[in-house]
Amino acid sequence: MRTYKTNGVVIGKRNFLEKDRILTLFTQERGKMDVVAKGARRPGSRLSYVSDLGTIAQFYVTKARSIDIVLEAKVDFIPDRAFGDLNKSNKIFYALKIVKKAYHDGEPHSLTYQALIELIKSTDRDSQLGFIFFVSMVIRDLGITPELAKCISCDLRLAEHDNFDFNLKGGISHCSCDDGDKEACTVGAVKMMKLLFGEKKIKYSARIDQKLYSELYRILSCYINWHLGEILPTEEI
Repeated sequence: MRTYKTNGVVIGKRNFLEKDRILTLFTQERGKMDVVAKGARRPGSRLSYVSDLGTIAQFYVTKARSIDIVLEAKVDFIPDRAFGDLNKSNKIFYALKIVKKAYHDGEPHSLTYQALIELIKSTDRDSQLGFIFFVSMVIRDLGITPELAKCISCDLRLAEHDNFDFNLKGGISHCSCDDGDKEACTVGAVKMMKLLFGEKKIKYSARIDQKLYSELYRILSCYINWHLGEILPTEEI
């Protein structure tokens, strides 16, 4: 079949030849992939408006020898409201950066895809938990979900009155167990991470206070940076 359609998000773009663009898409069915949007840099092109980062669309694509070609696209959502808000746009751009670095071409990751769609669309409303939820889904999709019920060093179950830290190697550990890379961690943060990584889907609209958000961001950004390299800023976004 030479022509196919796929739902996806534009996570990268670069100029190609005189009037074209190569778009990097993160798609529901095919994972990460590059396509050529011919004429996308030409004024008035029907593909120019789908080239913006964060655009969610259904892409109609034809197979080619080297890189597939976009024939047309039906836009579902463009996060234009976020571009005037540094906080919202930063969350989207860092989410796209994570996806580009974390995943290989041609590998679908449904949890991350759905979380990315929700994060981008949440720019039209106040979603306090959106970015934290997205990062947790990437962690799950990568198969590096942290151990939160027992100490990863001594294998003993943790009680709320225990003194523990978040060990970047893989989860919670007693303060006395080892001297690995650790981040301070409260009981409240552990409880929220158990909800984020649990089987029961947490409500995307759930609200948390700023102090807990800051702690979760610090822990999960350090954790994903430990596994992927420096990809998220240490300062909160």
